[in-house]
Amino acid sequence: LYIWELGGRKWLANLDQVHGLYEYLSGAFEIAYQTDFTNKRVLDIGGYVGDSALFALQKGAKEIIIYEPVKKNIQAMLFNLKEVQNQVK
Repeated sequence: LYIWELGGRKWLANLDQVHGLYEYLSGAFEIAYQTDFTNKRVLDIGGYVGDSALFALQKGAKEIIIYEPVKKNIQAMLFNLKEVQNQVK
């Protein structure tokens, strides 16, 4: 795992995971997720490294419940979401 500076913040990710962050960093989520997250509880199945959870929180979600079965992704996710850990389960 490496700490990468991408999109104005630090991410913990391996090289494959960094490639997967492209959708978040390129703004593709803005197009794909045209959902009103305001004050909603969101279930994120396959949380990966926390990119979609962070997106939903930035768009007003009050809480994210994440399921991620891959251990190396969980390590990265915990680091990447540490600033919002009180809103993530």
